[in-house]
Amino acid sequence: MTSAPGAGRLPQVVMVAQRPPPTHGQAVANATLLDAHYDRLGVHPVEMEFSKGLDDVSRFRLGKLVELIRVALEIFRQRLRGHHDVLFYSVGLRNRTGLYRDMLLLLLARPFFRRTVLHVHTGGTGALVAGLPGPLRALAERAYGGAHMVIYLDPFLLDGDTGMPSPRRHVFVPYGVEPQEVGTAQASGRPIEILFVGNLYESKGTLEMVEAAGKLRAQGIDFRLTMAGGRPDEATGRRLEQAIDDAGIADRTELPGVVGVEEKAGLYTRSDIFCFPTHYEAEGMPLVILEAMSAGLPVVSTSWRSIPNVVTDGHDGALVAPGDTDALAQHLAQLSTDETCRQAMGSAARDTFDRRFSPQRFVAEVERAVLESVS
Repeated sequence: MTSAPGAGRLPQVVMVAQRPPPTHGQAVANATLLDAHYDRLGVHPVEMEFSKGLDDVSRFRLGKLVELIRVALEIFRQRLRGHHDVLFYSVGLRNRTGLYRDMLLLLLARPFFRRTVLHVHTGGTGALVAGLPGPLRALAERAYGGAHMVIYLDPFLLDGDTGMPSPRRHVFVPYGVEPQEVGTAQASGRPIEILFVGNLYESKGTLEMVEAAGKLRAQGIDFRLTMAGGRPDEATGRRLEQAIDDAGIADRTELPGVVGVEEKAGLYTRSDIFCFPTHYEAEGMPLVILEAMSAGLPVVSTSWRSIPNVVTDGHDGALVAPGDTDALAQHLAQLSTDETCRQAMGSAARDTFDRRFSPQRFVAEVERAVLESVS
């Protein structure tokens, strides 16, 4: 049994994680933790830079092998400097490429640290591990199994994701994000502004979003739709544009692409409704939903992964089954035409954010979990 740090000495933590680019929820959350100030830990970041854009996430190239060697050497450099109490590793199991990368780094590094803390951000991780051939699955058990602490976003990522090797201890820590400014403009006399923010994968519900918007047009509802985010590839972008044309909403739809921090803040401020009908297999707790709630927007999303533990149906938003465009359009229509309901849900959304999803709470709870791992 390994010993805890000596009395009066801060536990020394090597934190291994990828920040943007590419920009997605896990990378943004990682950046929050990498940049945070910790009162009770000595944190030494090791930043991974495996992918430069969405189209690079699952692609193999020689530069990624070079980066793997660099990250491994940096971990061991930190270890040689005496930072050996805790290896904090942000698990990036979005695909087999990320799985093999994480397995290799964890197998190499874990024996040299007193404690291992894993931060699991996504759903579907256990299924990836369970689907490996026997010998590789045994290596995965060694890489991930028996971690001293695993931090999950919420119970779904533990209970609904069988196949993930069991940790010694686990805690649930929801994300936290910097709040957006709450908009004050009234929708009276102008089109309702509906906003989607996220990488434009079809599994994020982009085509369902467009189909539901087409149903709103058929009902004579005056709206504008903004879908902000990067296109994973040209073919996906073309299919989205064709769907927009087919739905007859090209004249009221904007695709600004990837937006910066200030531009995104402006989108939240001017919008009336946030819609995110995701069914993405590796979805965890979408940060864009938290951002929208912080801006006082009612959220229309899906009862998928961790989302029902964020949005309360009928209170601060509405949830539909993944792929149910009729229900999606129904809720969007209700919020578009009922200003009282829209404002009440938006106010409730901001209250939910303030109580549960501040970045200060996120960092403090992660710090507490790491301290528990060495106690």
